[in-house]
Amino acid sequence: MAETFSALHIGTRDDRSEALLSDSLRVNQETEEIGGAALAQMQRQREQLAGAQELAQDTHQVTRQAKQTLKAIAWKILREKLTLVLLSDS
Repeated sequence: MAETFSALHIGTRDDRSEALLSDSLRVNQETEEIGGAALAQMQRQREQLAGAQELAQDTHQVTRQAKQTLKAIAWKILREKLTLVLLSDS
């Protein structure tokens, strides 16, 4: 009878070990899936940030060019006003 109890006890322990191992494998698989999804999302975000950075650089360049153009226009207007003032004094 002691042998039967011991065999049942070992069988139960094996069943628990197998259940724990199976649960651990399932959790590991879920973790890998979550990690993969997080990695894919981070890659998409990286691409969005790279696109936003490029757009910001382009906008900065256009702004710089517009500023230079406005300065050139302002100088031209100033020269024309000075010319008119000088000609009207003559």
